[in-house]
Amino acid sequence: MRSVILTLAIISISVLNSYPQSAWFWQNPVPTGEQIFSVIFQNTDKGFAVGYGGEILKSTNGGMNWLQQASPSSKDLNDIHIINTGLGFICGDSGIVLKTENAGQT
Repeated sequence: MRSVILTLAIISISVLNSYPQSAWFWQNPVPTGEQIFSVIFQNTDKGFAVGYGGEILKSTNGGMNWLQQASPSSKDLNDIHIINTGLGFICGDSGIVLKTENAGQT
């Protein structure tokens, strides 16, 4: 009986260690490990993300890869809104508002 309990305990511990993640897991840590607060896509390919410490990321392949963009702020960036293919706004902590008129190039 003792060996049965020990065997069940070992199997239970093994299963718990095999599946510790929840339904969501970190798939692509590059280029950042920072918190992302807002993501928006203009179409199925082109998207932007903003987050902690002034993080601005851009994807041109539907979110499979992200590239860091130059950010004029080190404050947290909380939300992003795209008006059209060129015009967009980012809002952040301490009243930061960033504007682009060329699809995030500057």
